[in-house]
Amino acid sequence: MNQHTNLLLAAENLQRDADLHRGKNVRGAFALKRPASQTYMVVNELQARVLSEFAKAKTVPQALENCICERKCPALREFYDLILKAHAAGILRSEELCAEGPAPIERPAVRWFASLKPRVTTLLVCFAVIAATGVVFCLRESVLPVLPLDFALGWLAVCGALSLGQVFAAAALRGADCEVHHPHFRWLTPFPHFAVDLADACMAGLLGRATIYAVSLLPLALTAGLALWFRTPWSLFPLAVLFFLCRPVGRSPMGLMLQLLRRNPLLSTDSRPLFEAPMEFSERLRLAWRRFDGGVATVKLLVSTAWAIGLACTVYRVLHLNVVEVFQDWSLWAITYLAVGATLSVISLLWLAGLIYTHASAVLKSAWRRARLTYSRLRPAAAPGIEGIELLIQRHPLLGNLDPGLQMELAACFRPFQAKAWQTLTKFGEPPPFVGLIVSGRVTLYRQLKSGRKARFLRLIESDLFGAHHLYDEPGVGFEIRTGTPLVALTLDQADFQRLVVDRLGPAAVASYLQKHLFLQRSTPICAEWRPATIARFTDLVGTTSHAAGGRIIARGQEVGNLYVLYEGRARAVDRDKRAARIEPGDFFGEISLLQTSAAHADVESHDDSRSLVVNRLEFIRFMARNHSVALQMERLCSKRLGRPLFPLDRLSLKGG
Repeated sequence: MNQHTNLLLAAENLQRDADLHRGKNVRGAFALKRPASQTYMVVNELQARVLSEFAKAKTVPQALENCICERKCPALREFYDLILKAHAAGILRSEELCAEGPAPIERPAVRWFASLKPRVTTLLVCFAVIAATGVVFCLRESVLPVLPLDFALGWLAVCGALSLGQVFAAAALRGADCEVHHPHFRWLTPFPHFAVDLADACMAGLLGRATIYAVSLLPLALTAGLALWFRTPWSLFPLAVLFFLCRPVGRSPMGLMLQLLRRNPLLSTDSRPLFEAPMEFSERLRLAWRRFDGGVATVKLLVSTAWAIGLACTVYRVLHLNVVEVFQDWSLWAITYLAVGATLSVISLLWLAGLIYTHASAVLKSAWRRARLTYSRLRPAAAPGIEGIELLIQRHPLLGNLDPGLQMELAACFRPFQAKAWQTLTKFGEPPPFVGLIVSGRVTLYRQLKSGRKARFLRLIESDLFGAHHLYDEPGVGFEIRTGTPLVALTLDQADFQRLVVDRLGPAAVASYLQKHLFLQRSTPICAEWRPATIARFTDLVGTTSHAAGGRIIARGQEVGNLYVLYEGRARAVDRDKRAARIEPGDFFGEISLLQTSAAHADVESHDDSRSLVVNRLEFIRFMARNHSVALQMERLCSKRLGRPLFPLDRLSLKGG
């Protein structure tokens, strides 16, 4: 994602254009038009409510925060794509541009001389003429043009019919209370003709759109039918162009009419997205299913079959071949059906293979990275030199906050250290002899429970600090430090760590890194994919709270005010069906009710004395709204837990999570 897009989604103040026109509602969708640039967006009611957030200038994070709090947030990928497309269409503009006043109209509408009201009778007449042309086509054969005059007459007839069709379409456009734009003459086509811009048809109702598309074919269908009936030598030209315009796919009038049969009209966010972010396989399938309509696909298949048969009959007649023999030869039809079925199967398999490849390639790349990392840990390299140590310090989320001079002094104090796999570095009750910075390998911290059992507390990897947790944890709590792989580290005396790091950065900053930052980064699935800088900002929002054994952390039916991450101890969630789910350190809970602004549907009870990291609801929503990658990740995690999309909300969402 480029820098301009990141800036637009994070910091730029946007405001909705004041001069927007709203089209007629068609099955829950309608078009928004910006007359100044003659740009359009097809949205639904939920998306329109999102855009209404920008009635006054605000940033995208502020709008997302309000949408979540007011329970009108669409799927987040759709939300971000809507913002980008609305900005590209000029519907959302920067605050500075809106302050300059209304933008000048680039291409004003014209005053059209005629109006054709959309009526069912008009639509039926158009279809009757097209159907009558088909009947005439079945009864009469097209005569091949021989003389140059025949070619010229056919060419002129098509040019005139297309021009008259555009005139009728413009009249129907005005009759549907829409505007006619840009009347012009199209020269750079095989059949030059008069044309108008019919883009405003998306503002009309269902009957109005169907009338606009149908009347544009009416003169050409009449021309082709009369030419076939009188067996004129120039009949092949209008018939061929009529076949082309009646193709059931693409942006042809017939294809557009078939799209009107969709139960859920296509929105602007259903087209190629402007918001580029990695998608999981299930998300790609969901988007593809959103664009698919079984009824329209069936009708298109039937119309395409009839269209293909009609085109084949035309070719056979022009070549003076016997069409009846083709229909009587069932073996030929069997081969045709087999070929069509095989073609559709191949296309479907290729499409599915593309989706699977996209998903599998990401999985394989991730597995390859993990394999390479594991191999590098099993065969560790030598400790870095002074320049490498300084680079590690600069990139470290805690040590990088030191002054450059102190960083150089700290680098000089570090000493290389190596240990074998599964080696205990510090036992319970023993103070660690040094503070270590991991260069290669993995270290695990264990803590001793009140029962005496050893439990894993934290697993640390490259660039993490170990050996200082005992300084800021509860008194009497000891840690066992044990390597999990061959270890290469840089060590620092406890006194030097106190002098160069703690005294300079302050105990609060060091404690926040050791107790919150490291735990969130290494133990919590929420922060597993976050950058260190993002985790550092999130850590500033995190507080701690203690829970007594058997105490209730979240009560069913009550609003959840915080996001919880269990730091120490155990807890369990009990729903209304008395099914219990264990919550271990690192697990988070309360996020679904928090994001959906709903009551909790389960009790969360502490099993024994425990502690949690907590983030206030409004602070967390504000933080998430300012980081679109975090927002998408939270939506994905919550949707997996729910078993259905987190956004948009439905009646089931009122039960919370």
